[in-house]
Amino acid sequence: MCMPSGYRKGTLFAHPAIIRSSSSAREKSTMSFVLGVHLFLVYLIWTFGGLGTIWGIVLLVRKRGIDSIMRALLYITAGLGVLQAAMGGILYLSGARPGHPGSLDSNLHFVYGLIVLIGIPVAFVYASNKSARRDMIVYTIAIAAVAAAAVRAFMTGFPM
Repeated sequence: MCMPSGYRKGTLFAHPAIIRSSSSAREKSTMSFVLGVHLFLVYLIWTFGGLGTIWGIVLLVRKRGIDSIMRALLYITAGLGVLQAAMGGILYLSGARPGHPGSLDSNLHFVYGLIVLIGIPVAFVYASNKSARRDMIVYTIAIAAVAAAAVRAFMTGFPM
């Protein structure tokens, strides 16, 4: 597992630049845990988003509509996106900032996070349920976009 600089193998300690230096030891420990969960969730989003993308392509090649596996992958990925956003919100409200605060990367982290949060729900709203093939294209693109946005959010979230 690729860990950003500032992490120690086997721990959930946050990069020192992300958490305020004026925080108490307990607050730093709590924020390190929340940041560790935030980091762990991105790996799950990549996994389920990648599986959903592959399965969506398989269904498209077979000329089939959405099945229970694809629906489950979409729901799981969307749910993980909600949890990811909640952890990010906790970090933000506690004063932690992604990347180099005030930089373009820091601001882009929020944009990519928003895509992860709303990508799949927007696809469900956009799908018409009139054409199974068209809907599968929409769902496959949405889950691939969520996985890709999670990669970019990860890249902009840690000061390297």
